[in-house]
Amino acid sequence: MKKFYIVTDSSLGNHIISLLSGLVIAKFLKRTPTIIWSRTNVCDISFHDIWENKEYNVIEKKISDFFKNDINEKYELITHGSKNRLETHNAPFINFDLVTNINNRYSINTSDDEFYKFIEDLQNVETIVYFYPRLFPRVILNKIMCEFYNLKFYDKYLEYVKKFIDLHKINYSVQGLHIRKTDSEMNLVINPIIDIVQKNPNQRFFVCSDCPETESILSKYKNVIINPKKFFTTKKFEDKDWRDYTVDDEGRNYPSNVIRNKESIDEAIKDILILSRTTIQNTNESTFRIAALVAREIVI
Repeated sequence: MKKFYIVTDSSLGNHIISLLSGLVIAKFLKRTPTIIWSRTNVCDISFHDIWENKEYNVIEKKISDFFKNDINEKYELITHGSKNRLETHNAPFINFDLVTNINNRYSINTSDDEFYKFIEDLQNVETIVYFYPRLFPRVILNKIMCEFYNLKFYDKYLEYVKKFIDLHKINYSVQGLHIRKTDSEMNLVINPIIDIVQKNPNQRFFVCSDCPETESILSKYKNVIINPKKFFTTKKFEDKDWRDYTVDDEGRNYPSNVIRNKESIDEAIKDILILSRTTIQNTNESTFRIAALVAREIVI
């Protein structure tokens, strides 16, 4: 069987989207996937802490170590929506133009015809293929939702979420709001959201955020549902702001001064699954929100 590697990176949402789209493309190519599950300061949790699936070959390793030390054969690289991550940050290992073993680098196009032509062409490739995306081609959305269904979350997540949605009678009549506050340029100003909540007292909202202050402020409204958390994203350096540049565990210089440990990721997984049971509003284009959108088929 020809080799196919799925490289996950960055936050939990990015890990999930990379994983799901990689599993779909591996099936298109009839290749057995190996998952490179990177644990960094923004997603410090094991694959096997989330899912009980044993059928996947999972390597938990820094991406930098893997590409520097573990690749001895010629390979093809597929990316999608990853230009910034690959080319603009201070990480020499990510400059694939300098890697001598690379044959070709492909960027997936999103139109249906171009995507399937790309898959057809790639089926004739004999070398190893590495898939390193940030987003996924929209043409495979339904297949991605099916792959999410096939991932088996541990009962501790599903039982908690079922109890929560039953208790609060959460369904698609509830508006879901994901408010991202601690990294990237997606910092949302919450005053307009408060205004919407106040002006619609008969509409119920489920609000989830990586910021405890934001959840605390909105929890005061009777029509807002919050999943109470013990653990949140924390700062890597207390003397810096959330978006100050810091060097991550892969050696990249990012405007992201955050740590998401296993406990905070556990809380985030519960939020994704609860959010998936609401009508999710377009508060941002984060992969966390996208992961919730594609989690609708999961049986809870």
